[in-house]
Amino acid sequence: MDRTLQSRTMRQAFFRLLPILILAYLAAFLDRVNIANAALTMNASVGLNAHMFGLGAGLFFVSYFVFGPPSNLILERVGVRFWIAPMVIGLGALSMTMALVKGPTSFLVLRFLLGAAEAGFFPGVILYLTYWFPAAYRSRITAAFMMAIPGSLAIAGPISNAILHMSGVNGMKGWQWLFIMEGAPTMVLGAVMFLFLPDRPQSATWLSTEQKEWLINTLKAEADRIGAANGMGLRKAFSDRSVLLLSLIYLANITTNLGIAFFLPLIVKALGVTTKQTNYISAIPYVAGMVGIYVFGVVSDRFKSKRRSILVLALSISVIGLAGAGFVNEISFGSALTSAYVSIAWSRSLQSVSMEPRRRSGHSRRSSLLEARRQAVSPSSTR
Repeated sequence: MDRTLQSRTMRQAFFRLLPILILAYLAAFLDRVNIANAALTMNASVGLNAHMFGLGAGLFFVSYFVFGPPSNLILERVGVRFWIAPMVIGLGALSMTMALVKGPTSFLVLRFLLGAAEAGFFPGVILYLTYWFPAAYRSRITAAFMMAIPGSLAIAGPISNAILHMSGVNGMKGWQWLFIMEGAPTMVLGAVMFLFLPDRPQSATWLSTEQKEWLINTLKAEADRIGAANGMGLRKAFSDRSVLLLSLIYLANITTNLGIAFFLPLIVKALGVTTKQTNYISAIPYVAGMVGIYVFGVVSDRFKSKRRSILVLALSISVIGLAGAGFVNEISFGSALTSAYVSIAWSRSLQSVSMEPRRRSGHSRRSSLLEARRQAVSPSSTR
């Protein structure tokens, strides 16, 4: 195999696909969690108490869970341009509509619709990446994509500070401008995805015929090899012990991470700082998270046989950092401990996805692992 051809193909695929996907998911994730910053002024404005706010934050994931599997089945049939791109445009539009919230009912309804709109985006992109990157590259590529998560949370505070100061412009409150100004870029990026993302290597005009043949044949050989060794149906995959254990880890991880994402600004504000200081302080842990997630992705690919140990280490540091943050009152020390947690937290979600148990199928097992319910077919490695 020509190593130069391989490197050139992977480099072109990375720079043609990942910048658009990362920016789109950064914007989409910001639309998911921006209620945390909006809540600093929105809750009192529309009459939301802590219970209703928490219910709305969680209701997003009810529809996200329900609509995820059919969304990915549709993606398999119609492709990223005609499914994920319109999904992202709709997500941005719904996020902007959050500016119209008048009370608890409209808040809950719109959060449910937002979850339905975003349901297939993340698992769909993970599936899409398997169309382009062989298993040897997949952990670091997934890590690069998932850097959008702590990235969006890191910039949420500073951006929110600037937008919340628009309160009174055209008679609207700052939190209303927050939803409008953060939803609009998502719609634009959805249009960019439609215009510039090819569905498969076969339709990539920027790859040569030789590059296309190498990539298509490599991915097909991986899928055939894994399918022959470990093929299993969807029903069996959902009862597989490895899938269930890794899904449990991912469930605990996501529950904790999103609890922090939604409530960290309110917790910091309760310590007696201003709204401006709250938004900046809340951004600190996610800067550490951006570093941690990529470093662990690279380490995961480099030390494949040590993935279980890496996962245990990541979980242990997460527990220490998060538990320590709960026992301190001084903001700077609490931020340091939370940073230690978040730097590993998003990394360990990647570890859960990328660990390759000895008998795991690269098809249905990986599909089940991704948020415990992704019904799609994606090749993996046989290590």
